[in-house]
Amino acid sequence: MWSWIRDNWWAALLALAVHLGFLALLVVSFSSVPPLPVAGSKTEVIKAVAVDENKVQQELDKLRQQEQRKRAAEDARQRKLAAEARAAEQARVREQKRVAELKRQQIQEQKQLEQQRKQRAAQEKAAQERQAKLEAAQEAQRKAEAQRLAKVKAEQAAEQARLEKLREAKAAEAKRLADLAAKRKAEEQKQREEQQRQAREADLRKQMAAEESARAAQRQRQLTTLTEQYKAAIADRVRSNWLRPPNVPTGATCQVDVSQLPGGDVGSVRVSNCTANDEVLRRSVETAVLKSSPLPMAPDPAVFDRHIRFIFEVKD
Repeated sequence: MWSWIRDNWWAALLALAVHLGFLALLVVSFSSVPPLPVAGSKTEVIKAVAVDENKVQQELDKLRQQEQRKRAAEDARQRKLAAEARAAEQARVREQKRVAELKRQQIQEQKQLEQQRKQRAAQEKAAQERQAKLEAAQEAQRKAEAQRLAKVKAEQAAEQARLEKLREAKAAEAKRLADLAAKRKAEEQKQREEQQRQAREADLRKQMAAEESARAAQRQRQLTTLTEQYKAAIADRVRSNWLRPPNVPTGATCQVDVSQLPGGDVGSVRVSNCTANDEVLRRSVETAVLKSSPLPMAPDPAVFDRHIRFIFEVKD
């Protein structure tokens, strides 16, 4: 009994609820019934309780039967599911075998098809090779015939060209002889004219050279004179700014080297080779040159020189 209740606790709770409902109904029924005589009250209560227990037992039996029917239905359902699972597994195994057989058949068919394909490919390749050999032979024959015809045409064209070239050569030779005679005549005339022209040019060059030489000599003389005048003007400017030291004799000389800018400004001066009182005279001349800056302008741009050398001479 207790094991059944543990296994079917929800059914037990349902049965207990039903019993409680019955008890509630009984209590309500008893409360609405008039009081019975005291003498027989105990007997009636016992009888009512006995009736209720029978009903409860009937309900319990009914619930047990329902549970048994449910268990039987569940067992039948489980057996059915197991049978269906076994049938499904058997069907799956049969399907796997069928798929494996189909795959094996497909592989076998693919092998056969591949073998047939290879055979067809070999046959097609052999046919293509035969066709290629035939076409190659035909092409070689065609090329040989074309080469033969081309050679014949080339020989004919060469012969025609040779004859034409021979005619052209004869005509060209005749023209060459005529042109040669005309050219020789023209060259002779040209040589005479060239000799005359060269003679005239030689005379003209001689005349121009003589004139140029005369002008150059005249220009050189002029530049020499202007250069001397230019150096003399610079020496005079320096002499005008020179303070004569004591004991410097007349006629004493120094060599003066001056570096000047285009405007005549003195950049540097060096005095050397003085003939008397060397150090005193040298310093006085350097001072005079620096005081003379800017130096006189050149009378002609051709005689201007950035580096001027002149002789400074002491005069009375």
